[in-house]
Formats: sequence, structure tokens, C-alpha cells
Amino acid sequence: MKNLTTLLFFGLFISSLAAQEKTDALRLYVDCSFCSQDYLRQHLPYIEYVRGRHLADVHLIASQWPTAARGKEVRYELIGQGRFAGLNDSLQFVLPLGFSENEKNEKLTAELETALIPFLARTSYRQYLSFAYQPETKESAPSSDPWKNWVATLSASGRYRKEASYRSSNLRSTVLIRKVTPEIRLQSYNYLGLDENFFQTEDSQVRSFSRELYASNVAIKSINDHWSYGGEVEFRASYFDNLKFQNRYWAALEYNLFPYSESSRRQLRFTSELGYDYRHYNDTTIYNKIREGFVACELQLALELKEQWGEASSYIEVVSFLNEPSRHQLNLWTGLSLNLFQGLTLDLGCDVSFIRNQVGLPRSGLTTEEVLLQQRQQATNFRLASSLGFSYTFGSIYNNVVNPRFGY
Repeated sequence: MKNLTTLLFFGLFISSLAAQEKTDALRLYVDCSFCSQDYLRQHLPYIEYVRGRHLADVHLIASQWPTAARGKEVRYELIGQGRFAGLNDSLQFVLPLGFSENEKNEKLTAELETALIPFLARTSYRQYLSFAYQPETKESAPSSDPWKNWVATLSASGRYRKEASYRSSNLRSTVLIRKVTPEIRLQSYNYLGLDENFFQTEDSQVRSFSRELYASNVAIKSINDHWSYGGEVEFRASYFDNLKFQNRYWAALEYNLFPYSESSRRQLRFTSELGYDYRHYNDTTIYNKIREGFVACELQLALELKEQWGEASSYIEVVSFLNEPSRHQLNLWTGLSLNLFQGLTLDLGCDVSFIRNQVGLPRSGLTTEEVLLQQRQQATNFRLASSLGFSYTFGSIYNNVVNPRFGY
């Protein structure tokens, strides 16, 4: 009996040690929309990946921001919780434009493993850590950039669909040229869109065609880590908005409460713009105008946050014609994704516009086809869109297993 008790005690002791060793594994919650969760689990198997931030030892918040060469600057924020409370760290690196999906996953995983070292060093897993240093090879001279930071992107896409009584086609084409340095941002964006729809009914045929041209040339100069100023020249032609062409010239000043260096995590920007808006219409408007110009002012307050509690984006925008103040527009937009408590996420979205500046509405009115097919802008004094959703996750706190069978 004594031997049996001793054996039972020894077995419980060994089991408790095994359990302790397992519970000592680092529990990580990955808050990263662009990371491959399966790749992380397969290549960092010694981490316990949990389903909610409240269950984690470390909360990883990952954000990214486009670089001048159309790559991505990624920032990892690691926030310690529970036994690691007060231990926080961060890491920044760049994903070049030419990276394949596999190279991107390798880089994201390798940088995450490096970022986790301060936390792993405080667990029993430190005995498995090793450190290696490979010095950079010295080059005879720094590589030169023959393009002087200029980057150009050309894109085009088309789609054709046909059925027995319906066909549609569309074409999209863009040209983007820009130069971005810490001091300046120069950008030229040009867009062409063509859409055609054809409907066949028993007794009639309906054809719709729309075209939109847009060009924007922007120059922005940094003053310091909070202030910047710039200007923009725009051209637009749109059948939907009754615009044969529209020219706009803007000068703007912007202040960001947070340093621009933190823009991937948080921004609170106030922007003021002043400019001239000249319009030449396709059809005479309800105000008996075929062409007219306005001195325009635009004020915007924008907020973007990504924190442990979730994400928030919001802006308030006021647009007014100074020579005709009664013609103005107020836009409000808010999007929230809130982690309310363990496992429950609430998503809210609201977009409201109060419209008093529809100066381009055609006097001739709209046909039934133009209304039903939304070919032309209709008179309205407001626009409202809203969304509400939630998700709740419960069950096992671990999600380390990868099983890709049948594409799941």
C-alpha cells in the first residue's frame, strides 16, 4: 500500500511538472489582418496561439503602411499581459514590393520570432534559445538610384458578361506616378472608367453607357513631425454627375496631433483646404447654368486608431462655396470594431451626408431608364448608410493545429 501511494504521488508529481512545462509556453494573440495564421503555427510551433487577447500573455498588434516604392512598412507592437504586464516592445521592418507571398510570410514570421525574444527569455523556453550574429558585408560604395525615388504603376482591367437577354462590359485603367521622400510627396493619379449595359425585354431594349475621367496632381511638403502643407490640381469628367469637365485647384494645410512616425497605429488629423472649383456641364442645370465657378473651402477632422480594444476610424468633413454659402455639404463617417469582452467583437459603421450643393443636376430631368440603372445623379438632401454586426467565439482557447484538407 505504501509503495502504491509513493508510486501514485510520483506519477502526480511528474504529471504536474509536464502540465507546468506546457502552461509555461508563451500564449500569443495575433492581431494581424495580413499575416498567415497557418504559416505562423507551422513555423513557430512552440508558441501557444490563443483565440482571444484576454487569454494571452502577449498581444501582438500588427499594422502596415505603404512605402514610397509601393512596398509595406510593417510595425509590430507587443503588449505584455498577466505575468508579462509592463513588458512592451515594438519592431519595424519593410516588405519590398517584389516579395512573393512565401517570401512575405517568411519575413513576417522571422521578424515576429525576433520580436518575441524578450518574452521567451522569461520562460523556461529560454534554455532552447540561441543567438547568432552575421555582420553585414561592406560595399565599396552605396548603390545609386537612377529613378531618384520616382515610381510608376500602370494598370488595366476589363470584364465582359453575356446572357440570353443581357450583356455588360466595363473597362478600368489607371496610371499612378509618384515620388515620396521624408520631406516631399509628389503624385499624379489618372483614371479612366467605361461601363456599358444592355437589357432585352419582350417588347423593348435598354442600353446604358457611362464614362468617367479623373486626374489628380498633388504636391505635399513636410514642415515637421506634426505639420505639412501642399496643393492639388484636379480634372474630372463624369456623365453621372453631368460634368463635361471640372477643374479644381486646392491649397491645403494639415496638422496631426500624433507624430507622423506613428501613423500606422494612430492619427488625428485636421486639414483645411481653400481652392477654386470650375465646372462645365453637359446639360443646362436646374439653375440655368452651363458653366460656373466657385471659391470653395473644405475642413476635415479625421481619426484613425488601432489599439488593444479594437480599431476606430472616423472623419467629419464640411465643404462650402464661399461665394454662395447656402450651398454646402456635411459628411460624417464612423467605423468601429470593438473587443467588448472575451470572445465578443462588435462592428459598427455609419455614413451620413447632409447635401445642399447639388448644383449640377440637369434641368431636363431624368428618364426612367436613367433612374433605374443609376446612370445619373438624382436630387437628394441626405445620404445615409449604416451597418451593425457582431461575432462571438468560445470553446478551446488554443488554436495551434493546422489541417488544410479540402482547402479549409
